[in-house]
Amino acid sequence: MLSLISLSLSLSLSLSLSLSLSLSLALSLSRSLALALALALRRIALSSIQLHTTPAQIQIQG
Repeated sequence: MLSLISLSLSLSLSLSLSLSLSLSLALSLSRSLALALALALRRIALSSIQLHTTPAQIQIQG
């Protein structure tokens, strides 16, 4: 009976540990995903600005 209680306690401990580990992993993944998304959006914005400025530069040069 005592071994069953200790087994269930160790199981619940390992479950809570794995849950907290997966939560922290998900948080760090979402943080890096948000950072990558922000970088991609910035890259897209910079390229669209470059696209908008190239015809004007061509007109000035022409």
